[in-house]
Amino acid sequence: MTIQAVLPSVVASPCLPASIPYPTLFGAEFLSLEANFVANYSQNVPIGYYVNHGAVNVTDNDTVHVQVWLPANTWNGRLQAIGGAGWQAGLHYAGLMGMTASIGEGYSTVSTDAGLGSDTTPVNWGLLSPGNPNLYLLQNLGSVSLNDAAVIGKSITASYYGQPPKYSYFNGCSQGGRQGPMLAQRYPEAFDGIAAAAPAINWNQFFIKDMYPSFLMDSLGAYPLSCEFNAITAAAIEACDAADGVVDGIITDEEACDFDPMSLVGTVINCTNFGVERPISSAAATIIQGD
Repeated sequence: MTIQAVLPSVVASPCLPASIPYPTLFGAEFLSLEANFVANYSQNVPIGYYVNHGAVNVTDNDTVHVQVWLPANTWNGRLQAIGGAGWQAGLHYAGLMGMTASIGEGYSTVSTDAGLGSDTTPVNWGLLSPGNPNLYLLQNLGSVSLNDAAVIGKSITASYYGQPPKYSYFNGCSQGGRQGPMLAQRYPEAFDGIAAAAPAINWNQFFIKDMYPSFLMDSLGAYPLSCEFNAITAAAIEACDAADGVVDGIITDEEACDFDPMSLVGTVINCTNFGVERPISSAAATIIQGD
């Protein structure tokens, strides 16, 4: 991907902590602000991926890290915030790639870890004690830290360039895709535009669906090979693909699909990865059917 810089239209202030006052954020105490001037920074950003450091301490004594990247002399007058992925609110690998792409196009850019650090799962922070969820950090991940990042990003951008961003945008996918609609609903003044791809919403539904196959396997005491599931899936696609009017390997009209996984029980398949041939089990059909 080729990124062309935009010529500066304003003169930036020195990249020093003394020239960037703390933002004003109700209920938060800023502990430190570090300013780093980075020149000639480059990174190869693959197609599809589209660091001033602040520490924020709020009432629960949680420490939230926010990174704001500022083009030294190519600012396009706009701010782009980058969302999270999985259980991370931002500042993850793909998010940093997105910040790189943003600054390469002239945006000032901001992202936050919501106080979760670099953990990719909630194992270390999800519970304060058995049965006692960490509601403060869940709230940070869910909403609060995202708006805080917008406030901080705009404030530091304005302090550095001497004027606020003309427009501010949010860009996210999956977890970031969930954050986008949330920001539009809860904090409609935070951003002028939101790009929310593959929004991971309705957690109470999809988390149960994610865990249900494992629950079924544990209940049945059966753990079929992946080749059984792959064979049943391929047969279902072959049987129902054309029902939506287009043969493209994708079933979009689920209601028109009456495929019965049980019809394949006993069918011998070649499990190449395991070097065996075996019949499709009734357990595999039951699990993939979800009954």
